[in-house]
Amino acid sequence: MATPTKLIDKALASAAAIPSSRKNSARVALINVKDSARIVLSECFRQFGIGTVLMTEHAAERLRKEKFEACVLKLDGDAETIMESARTSRSNSRMVIYGLGGSAHEAMRFSKYGINAIFNEPLERPAALKLVRATQTPPPRITGSPPPAMNSAPAACPCAVKKKYLPARPWKFLLHC
Repeated sequence: MATPTKLIDKALASAAAIPSSRKNSARVALINVKDSARIVLSECFRQFGIGTVLMTEHAAERLRKEKFEACVLKLDGDAETIMESARTSRSNSRMVIYGLGGSAHEAMRFSKYGINAIFNEPLERPAALKLVRATQTPPPRITGSPPPAMNSAPAACPCAVKKKYLPARPWKFLLHC
């Protein structure tokens, strides 16, 4: 008969043997994309830690059910139903939508669905990487202490009592001084 500690040790040993796969927190759906473009896009998104999921059929239905941070789709006849499905979904309504191919006229046709960016065809790696970087990187934040002139008010100023810098409203300080 096995003792409880041996059973626990055996269970922990088998749990430790299970390989852990790194799960991507962000996913991009590649919808109706050719293999050559899929390879380039997968590589570009992978550099930012974003996983790609290839979809060919039932894309609109999957976008209603599954959460994606972005999708890349060919701008053709099916694109309208897919984008409508994404924008009306609770989980994907704020996703980034990349169009693949198409002209400025086609982009205007789909503008009501809020296309965020368009990859030009033929897809080139440097241009694709630049576009992905532009949509993934947050804008720079201004941090640090304010300039020395803003930290202290002149003695004659009625605001001299408040020597606190207000970064959200620096113009209020300047209006009084």
